[in-house]
Amino acid sequence: SYNNQHRAGDYAGYLIEVKYFSFLEEIHIGDRLFFDIELTQKFGNLFRFAGKAYTDDRIIAKGELSIAVVSSTG
Repeated sequence: SYNNQHRAGDYAGYLIEVKYFSFLEEIHIGDRLFFDIELTQKFGNLFRFAGKAYTDDRIIAKGELSIAVVSSTG
């Protein structure tokens, strides 16, 4: 499993699942996006995150995604 003794480059992350994701408004060229992402669950090398994307003070997208982290060094 990942810990502080390993370099980030020693691992690769793979997108496993996207759930409950929706765009609530259109995004336009030039919009500045801000992300609020929270780790909601960890099980071994699987990580689930919930997040929202904002522009100005409006939520424009939200959803959950799961990522598997595996060793890229063998």
